[in-house]
Amino acid sequence: MTVPEVRVEQARTTMNAMSRAIQGGLVRACHDLSEGGLCLAAAEMAIAGRIGLRLRLADVPYGGPPERRLDQALLFSESNSRFLAEVRPEHREEFEALLTNVPFARVGRTDESARFIVRGSQGQTLLAASLEELKRAWQTPLVPH
Repeated sequence: MTVPEVRVEQARTTMNAMSRAIQGGLVRACHDLSEGGLCLAAAEMAIAGRIGLRLRLADVPYGGPPERRLDQALLFSESNSRFLAEVRPEHREEFEALLTNVPFARVGRTDESARFIVRGSQGQTLLAASLEELKRAWQTPLVPH
């Protein structure tokens, strides 16, 4: 098994850019992807904010071989110095300008539906649940069968 190389300079650039964006009031909410990946971070943000969220995995940046681009990896890959940020539409351009040297993409949008919907790389629905269903699942302990 190979251990991914830590990109120290890229991590520093990312942290500095996110810090400036947060201090500048451009970020409404932010979550790291180090525990549970994109799916867990997005679900926790939606539950906490009580706001619907639609994710599109087709928009998630991926630099590896195309045959290894798997929806489950995009959803659950745990990575340090990766973040999911919620930014109001009126702050989008200013926020993105701060990320000039940081890889980023718009991978979803919030809405008032109180639903959490994830579309896979091919546009198929992978997950569609109410925020209440998500919250119950998140709070329910795993029990061995």
